[in-house]
Amino acid sequence: MNPTVHIIPMGLEQDRVIEGFKRYPTNRAIFIQGKARRLKVEQLARRNAREIKKMISSTIKVEILELNLYNFEDAFIELKRLFDDLKDEGYEIYVNISTGTRIVSSAALLACYMCNAIPYYVIPREYTLPKGKYVLTKGVRDVVQLPIMGIHHIARVTERPDESIAFYCDVLGFRHLLLLPLFFCR
Repeated sequence: MNPTVHIIPMGLEQDRVIEGFKRYPTNRAIFIQGKARRLKVEQLARRNAREIKKMISSTIKVEILELNLYNFEDAFIELKRLFDDLKDEGYEIYVNISTGTRIVSSAALLACYMCNAIPYYVIPREYTLPKGKYVLTKGVRDVVQLPIMGIHHIARVTERPDESIAFYCDVLGFRHLLLLPLFFCR
């Protein structure tokens, strides 16, 4: 059995992080934090990460990876690189996509699909909303367009390569396999 590692984009919640460790035991975790230390939400997420680390540090080694939480492409590239490295080290990767920014969670989910990592989502029992409020955000800081990243490879490999190529071309409508820019995980 391979050792496991959890990748967790940090947010403002603790229960949804701790429950992932209970469901999928591990002795290593990598917390994803933002580089924008001046943002109040990032300061709160860092404080939350420190509190969680205190709770679990006797049994789980915690590492920190800083990413630009508001740039999908940068986050995806860094996470994919991390997942590739962890796979090379023999780890089974679990990714908690229930916390952190939606951009990082989406990038992490795509990296999971490409690297055969295991994404999981912790459903909360309830949401706590401020009295008389219906939203948890206020105002707008920026609007960013996300890149369109197509999926260029769907595997159906048989013992006969000519059957596999025929499946790609005929059934899926792809161009010939050799012409595709394939992006494989190791």
